[in-house]
Amino acid sequence: MAFLYLVSPSERLTPIYHRYSRIEDTEEVSIFQASGRILAEDIYSTENIPPLPRSTVDGYAVKSEDTMGASPETPAMLLKKGEIHIGEIPKEDIAPGQTMYIPTGGILPEGADAVEMIEYTEEISPYVEMYRSVAPGENTVQPGEDIKEGMLLIPKGTKLHARHIGLLAYAGITTVKVYRKPKIAIFSTGDEIVPPDSYPEPGKMRDANGPMLKAMFGGIGEILDVSPVIIPDKREAMEKALKEALNIADIVMLSGGSSAGTRDLVVSVIKSLPDSEILFHGLRISPGKPTIVAVSGGKPILGLPGHPASCFVSAKLIGTNIVEYIAGSNRQTPFVFIRGIIKTEVYSKPGIEEYLRVKIDFSTSPPTVEPMITQSGITYTLAMADGLARIPPEKEGLSAGEEVEVMLL
Repeated sequence: MAFLYLVSPSERLTPIYHRYSRIEDTEEVSIFQASGRILAEDIYSTENIPPLPRSTVDGYAVKSEDTMGASPETPAMLLKKGEIHIGEIPKEDIAPGQTMYIPTGGILPEGADAVEMIEYTEEISPYVEMYRSVAPGENTVQPGEDIKEGMLLIPKGTKLHARHIGLLAYAGITTVKVYRKPKIAIFSTGDEIVPPDSYPEPGKMRDANGPMLKAMFGGIGEILDVSPVIIPDKREAMEKALKEALNIADIVMLSGGSSAGTRDLVVSVIKSLPDSEILFHGLRISPGKPTIVAVSGGKPILGLPGHPASCFVSAKLIGTNIVEYIAGSNRQTPFVFIRGIIKTEVYSKPGIEEYLRVKIDFSTSPPTVEPMITQSGITYTLAMADGLARIPPEKEGLSAGEEVEVMLL
């Protein structure tokens, strides 16, 4: 079986999104359980923050016009009326020619429209000398200047992070409506694959991909407890497992059985499923070339390579954004790249976008990138790598000392 065609990661997803059904079910959760969830509604502020004008410095609350023309040579002299304490609403206002001490964050008294920084003052009881003029609003934050009532805080479809949780708490919002987590069924395939808690006989190997994929997607998705977790190279077993999974899951992933060998059944089994279609088979990347993206009844089926390094790269570049799209996200997850200098010469095939496992030395400027030259099936280097160096498809490798883009892991 030959690959149907190859597509590059840059053209991999956008044209096929409309083929997938997105999660519509929602639930209310506490903001303390909302990190990593996808917001199912626009969140608006219900109040002005701050509700009252506050000082942004330690100093003296003043009428700005009382400080006009003030300088070290001709200071403005204002009568100190008292002090404002943090967290209290001032009980008195100030009249022309008066001032009150105010700490950072203190609420301005009625009559004040600015704050003179303490560094430009000297207290000579019962007066305070001020050595510079201040403009209206200077050194203050006005009601709603941080957040205005009715302001859109976080749009629907946002994947919530710690910074969003802080904003919600600051705005007094303690529960949010989020989309239900997509249910994900994950399988490994192959007669040679055994569970991680088994001792493999000669010719067999423990399953690395299943646990790895569960760890990758367990945060945004609900990993289903499917059986069998490992599907043998038998058509009937694979058909049964996929049909049962599609009845309960929103997304199905399976690793292995996606290359062009005679025992690889994934493509033909997917084609036999109701309302199914292979959207593409093969990526113009290495590792990760034998990747299948399919649909069955609006549900994604991802056929990932069997080699752990290939499986990881494909799942990261393809799986991440498909899962988040199904989950309701309004944007694709950006991959973080840095630029570094490659330490040794490396070769690559032209026309293929290659991702090379590397170690990064951040003690140099720019960072030094050292390739971990090995075959794609070696799992240890994947775990030890700091990043994936991207070699563009138009290049036939990189020379020592050349600049390279590295995706951080």
